[in-house]
Amino acid sequence: MRFLILLLLLVCPLCAEEWTGSTSGDFSAEISVHPTHLNAYQDLRVTLRLRYPSGYTPSLEALRANLEQPSVWGEPQFNVREEQSSASAVDGDGTVTRELTYTVEPWAVGTLYLSFGMIQWEAERGGEVPVRLLTPSFAIEVAVGEISSYGHGELQPLMPLYSDSSLHLSQSNRRALIDDRVKSDASAQETLKRYRERQLPWRILYALAALGAGYYVLRRWVQRWTAGWRKMRSLPKDPRERALEALRDLHERDLPSQGLFDPYYSQLTGIVRSYIEEAFGIRAPEQTTREFLQELRYAPEFSSETKEDLEAFLDSADLVKFARHVPQLADCQNAEQSAVRFIRTSH
Repeated sequence: MRFLILLLLLVCPLCAEEWTGSTSGDFSAEISVHPTHLNAYQDLRVTLRLRYPSGYTPSLEALRANLEQPSVWGEPQFNVREEQSSASAVDGDGTVTRELTYTVEPWAVGTLYLSFGMIQWEAERGGEVPVRLLTPSFAIEVAVGEISSYGHGELQPLMPLYSDSSLHLSQSNRRALIDDRVKSDASAQETLKRYRERQLPWRILYALAALGAGYYVLRRWVQRWTAGWRKMRSLPKDPRERALEALRDLHERDLPSQGLFDPYYSQLTGIVRSYIEEAFGIRAPEQTTREFLQELRYAPEFSSETKEDLEAFLDSADLVKFARHVPQLADCQNAEQSAVRFIRTSH
């Protein structure tokens, strides 16, 4: 039942401002996001209402961390400026209601995706399995804010400038400079001229020597940097680096925006399967999804949570490749994020 709920959440449209979801055991969540169209100078208000049986506690730190989760390639999108939590109210049947309000500011422009990710309730008594509920992503359109045309700068000059400068020569000082006998004596001027013509141009020589030394140091540094770069490129890459590089190339081709969903999901799952075979020795590319998941159940290299996320990822891809399901662009981005997260966190 839990896998079916996760699958439905992955393929449903994710552009609504409000969302309500629940899972077995009277666990539910209501999310309200307002507004979904704003500029870079406005704040976003996100309200989360949780209902769950007494004896469980939601992981609030994980919720805040998921809101500030960067994009696939590590670029920050949102920052939580303020967080308010109401007191927990307990109904007569033991159901706890708690409301959380977040004030979020965007850190980028364009189409951003905001999500609480996986909401998890931990049991206060040990030995019980945590309850998880997957929430959707909300598409937020952030535009560049307008600046008033009559705005003026804040920089001011260090001192006022006047038409008549306060620094000037007195008449006596001016006359003393004009009547200076040393500078006006022709013989002294001739002697000084001959001395300058006969001496070596030391300043020019010093400048040429400094330029030569700088050129030599710069050339040696460029040679060492080039040699190190070539050596680094010649080193073999591990399976994780190759897989992440392949995902970057697939992301830059932007196949979903061209309507090529089937090739996109085929290449995406192929990258993940090839990584599993190279890193862990499991022959994933030659097996069907069911055969691969059956073998994965007995693989000690993956945790149970990683296996569940991987199964949901492969099932959503099979819907597109074999059931001719047409996903949304947000679904494609979520699938790509799942692949990147799996490759980065698997050991």
